[in-house]
Amino acid sequence: MESFDRTTCLPQSALQVPGKKPGQVIVVEVPDKGPCVFQWNEPSRKWEFLGEAIGQREARSSGPSSVSDGSGAVASASSGSSEYDHV
Repeated sequence: MESFDRTTCLPQSALQVPGKKPGQVIVVEVPDKGPCVFQWNEPSRKWEFLGEAIGQREARSSGPSSVSDGSGAVASASSGSSEYDHV
């Protein structure tokens, strides 16, 4: 896994703009946290935090456990006591 290219991150103000389609994924530079992955939830009309972007895949795959914003970002998220490498 390659390190994440932070120049591809959107500014935090991007979270004030509605998503273009349900399930859209973006990577946003969040102050004091770094690059974070968000997904657009159409029914609630808000961006939902998925996890922190920790790297980029060398070769993109379309596995069911991954999300893509087009940059190949890989996010780390936790659910209860479990931690996941891909969201």
